[in-house]
Amino acid sequence: TDAAHIEGNTKLEVAWTLAPLATVMVFAVLGGQSLAETMRAEPRALEINVIGQQWACRFEYPQFEVTSDTLWMPIVKQAILHLSSEDVIHSFWVPEFRVKQDALPGGVEFIRNIRVTPTILGDYKVRCAELCGTRHATMLAPVKVVSQEAFDEWIASQSEVLGNPVARGEKWSREAGCLACHSVDGTALVGPSWFGVFGKEETMTNGALVTIDEEYLRESILNPNNLVVQGYPANLMPADYGERLTLEQIQDIIEYIKSLK
Repeated sequence: TDAAHIEGNTKLEVAWTLAPLATVMVFAVLGGQSLAETMRAEPRALEINVIGQQWACRFEYPQFEVTSDTLWMPIVKQAILHLSSEDVIHSFWVPEFRVKQDALPGGVEFIRNIRVTPTILGDYKVRCAELCGTRHATMLAPVKVVSQEAFDEWIASQSEVLGNPVARGEKWSREAGCLACHSVDGTALVGPSWFGVFGKEETMTNGALVTIDEEYLRESILNPNNLVVQGYPANLMPADYGERLTLEQIQDIIEYIKSLK
């Protein structure tokens, strides 16, 4: 015979509605508390400008007038990161920090901010989480979470680097992203290696034979598409290094290239 006709079970329907609702509400409260704690502004947060470009990051500490290709952060001190990009969209992501934010081109009005308070000493990696070009996978930057004393020592050590033009040139090269495309050990990348290049004769894409001297290096930084070494693509190197670097910084980079033998 036909089974009994059941119109419904009010208790069961109330139970399977309220139980998931209660579960969602509990996790919503926990998530809201975590988000509020993450975004809570401390009055003396360490300010760091994070600038992405193809395919490197640089980190500016305006309070100390220091720039680095490594993100140094003192433990248990909040840092506010001002994210921007000089070319395409990048994305700042340190998996252990549990936060991620895009770095957008377009100037001051497009700067995005995130707050991070690291609580565990160690070495980590900044990873770009936005496909940004041919070397996207290699766009990594070291992160060092250190004690306040070690952070202060590192800040003090940066003044010693500034007294040596070759050391300055290496510093500017890393911070400007040059070493993302030019190796210093002869390895082939998207641009010619700097190792042993000074004084060599190279054939350009227009067939000209050019000696790699200071004049050529300076011209290649300021006007990178005028004379391109044969076998390498044109219109890849940014043409605005004349605006991003001072003449003194460019000369330091040349001195660094000359030292790579």
